[in-house]
Amino acid sequence: MKRRASIRIPLFPLAAALLAAQPAAEPLRLRVDGLARLESGREQEANGSMEIYGLYRTRVGLEARSGAGASFVFEGQDAGAVILTGAPLPSDHFDVHQAFVALARPGGRWQVRLGRQELAFGDERLVGADSEWCYMGRSFDAARVSYLGESVRLDWFASFPVTHADGGWNRPQSTVGLHGFDATWKLAGGDVGAYWIWKSGRGAEGESRYTSGLRHTAAIAAGIETNAEFAWQTGRWAGERVRAWAGHAEVSRKLWAAENAPVAAAEYNYGSPDAKPDDGLAGAFDDLFPAGHDRFGLADPFPWSNIRSAGFSLEWRPRERLEIAAGWRRIRPAASESEENRAGQFAVSAAYDISGEWRVFAAYARYFQAAGAASGPPACSSFIGLRRRF
Repeated sequence: MKRRASIRIPLFPLAAALLAAQPAAEPLRLRVDGLARLESGREQEANGSMEIYGLYRTRVGLEARSGAGASFVFEGQDAGAVILTGAPLPSDHFDVHQAFVALARPGGRWQVRLGRQELAFGDERLVGADSEWCYMGRSFDAARVSYLGESVRLDWFASFPVTHADGGWNRPQSTVGLHGFDATWKLAGGDVGAYWIWKSGRGAEGESRYTSGLRHTAAIAAGIETNAEFAWQTGRWAGERVRAWAGHAEVSRKLWAAENAPVAAAEYNYGSPDAKPDDGLAGAFDDLFPAGHDRFGLADPFPWSNIRSAGFSLEWRPRERLEIAAGWRRIRPAASESEENRAGQFAVSAAYDISGEWRVFAAYARYFQAAGAASGPPACSSFIGLRRRF
């Protein structure tokens, strides 16, 4: 097999040279993000075992800026899991989460980022940093060009997802590439977004999956907001033609006119299945590299694929620093109408901002499985945690 040539850019020496060449750099900025969470889950059986994990993450970052618009960001990460009971979980000890050079002319609208960085677009359903829920998060080795207009943002990116390697340095997943374009327009009362994403694989068939999508958020009336996203996939993967799609639709409303009134929301999600596995057509939607859900915990392993899900939620901020939420979802595979495959989820959560730096949060989730169904995720999960950022 002919080996492909590769170009390696020494980011740290390059950043040092760029910053040294700029006039009067601003002082270094220190960023610290600490997260600790105690999480537990119980298996489905009546006498099912209990899983208990202590999850933690510390990120320490430095940002150096120059007067000419060049900057360098470095962020190290130490993340891991203390297994009290249950199966082992991965860790990411003393590694690099972000290390990139950003170039932008002062007052200009164009920006270039080169190096290891987070990528997050829209509501992070397809490409997300996953920093709120996943204790290890996600980053990409990427080149990103952005145009930041007054009412529009355009992003072009070419990237490889970074794989966490406990006991060694994190490396890009060179067999899978993620490249594309994302645009967001700010309109009166809402935002409109469009994107095109190419997921490439190095399989024998020259694998490529193309995702095109639209998203829209709007305030359609006093206290009423909508959020919708639809995506279609084509291409060829694992020797099969790709024909898949997914959709999300949500509407929310304040229950009364007060600023701190509760907000009720209803949503529906659909991800196409591979209904006929042997027909040469890959029908299951691939949700790429999304962010995880933040309230259902261990009881929520469901991707945006082969799923029909209707949900209702209520969020309330009775005080400026306190947020309370509860939600219910009905779930079943998109490829099955059987009652045995139906399931439900309930979750309740609370978060309190002790100060501008400290936040404490807790949640409980319950998974209800139909009688006779195959073994599913943990029947219940709960967590309590603390986070500090400055």
